[in-house]
Amino acid sequence: MEDRFENIFDRAPDYTQPWPEVFLADRLTKTEAPPEMTPQELEENLKQFIGTEHYYKPGGLAQCAGILLSDGAHYLAENAHAYWLLDIIAMAQDEPQLRTQLFQFWEIKKTGSISAIVTADDGNGNKLYEFEIGLTDFPLKSARLWMQSQKDPSSQRYQRVVHLPSEY
Repeated sequence: MEDRFENIFDRAPDYTQPWPEVFLADRLTKTEAPPEMTPQELEENLKQFIGTEHYYKPGGLAQCAGILLSDGAHYLAENAHAYWLLDIIAMAQDEPQLRTQLFQFWEIKKTGSISAIVTADDGNGNKLYEFEIGLTDFPLKSARLWMQSQKDPSSQRYQRVVHLPSEY
């Protein structure tokens, strides 16, 4: 019975042979960073998002808070290197004034060359949350995100979708 199974530890890999070219090409294309774009290019590209076709699960705190991203919000987070902004939004969901707010209007504004402020309001100008950032490399002068929440009746947890205003 032992003869039927090959022990994979009996065969040592041959490290003298080069990796196949296909494998190297595949690895190089997957690990390359996307090309950097100017803030003006990023703003122009964000204007193209109307509606969404896909929803993305971000990592970190945003995923723990049940946040999904629309195409445009995902594009902003990816190309502005701003997944930390989604973490700020996720952390704020424990605040009493935001916990049951089903629609939230978020904005990040640069207050200096390296500082910014993130605010949330209810859409009627009533500020619900504010967070100051002392050091940031966010490329845009400002950006707006909307978050819509819906309570799942089976789990009693909120499902939240962050999107650009143009995608609503």
